[in-house]
Amino acid sequence: MRTTTSTTLDYIPEPIRAFVACRGAEVVGLGVTGAAAGATLALASWSVDHPSFNHAASGPVHNLLGAPGAIAADFIMQLLGLSSIVFLAPPILWGWRLPTTRRFERLTARLMLWLGYSLFSAGLAAMLPSI
Repeated sequence: MRTTTSTTLDYIPEPIRAFVACRGAEVVGLGVTGAAAGATLALASWSVDHPSFNHAASGPVHNLLGAPGAIAADFIMQLLGLSSIVFLAPPILWGWRLPTTRRFERLTARLMLWLGYSLFSAGLAAMLPSI
């Protein structure tokens, strides 16, 4: 004799579940795009003279996102340098793709390749000659 357990989700009709899943994908996509756009704005207005965790400065912060943007941009620039462009491109594209197509296959592989290529591009950028 088999016993089945029912959950609350079993009582929700399938079209409502699909609707919520689609809206959830749109919200997540807009959030990812917004976070990547914020990081792009912070990096676009990054300056060495801004205060951060390892640089104390008494002057005003001129970063477009204020002190949090200056700290985040400094952290990304110290970690990845010029390859931060490669680091930010996939989240922008993924954030656009989620609301439009709502299909996201092989998420683990995408994340691992994204991180691997970001570090690889940082190594390539380190080999560029300094001006």
